[in-house]
Amino acid sequence: MGMSAKYTFVFVNSSEEVSYSFRVNDPSTVSRLVMSPHGQLTMFDWSDESRQWLLHWATPTSQCDVYACGPFGLCDSSQYCRCLPRLRARVARGLGRPALERRLREEDELAMQRGRVIDRWVPPGAKRPAAERLFPGG
Repeated sequence: MGMSAKYTFVFVNSSEEVSYSFRVNDPSTVSRLVMSPHGQLTMFDWSDESRQWLLHWATPTSQCDVYACGPFGLCDSSQYCRCLPRLRARVARGLGRPALERRLREEDELAMQRGRVIDRWVPPGAKRPAAERLFPGG
């Protein structure tokens, strides 16, 4: 049985509420949602045959979308976030990181207001974030 037949999903995204819920359509199905400390949400069903929890889905699927590296952090195939190479070079020349991040954020916001996509900070092999903003109005 596919997930759409097993469950009824409800996602609300309004100015007053952001919520997600699901209902199991078959009362004999035992399901659970688990949120990891790193922000990954996984859904499991209990299998009587194998006597274990079976993974149905997980989101986000990319570790770089789970771990928040910050606005000018770099997440790639390595385990840890790093400072972007251009930012690291500017910090080394004497401009403190908070002041530099503020200035770069202002430059990028101005460019986005003009309709340009900012790709200057994305090195080869790095993944762009799945979403720029996670919360409505944020």
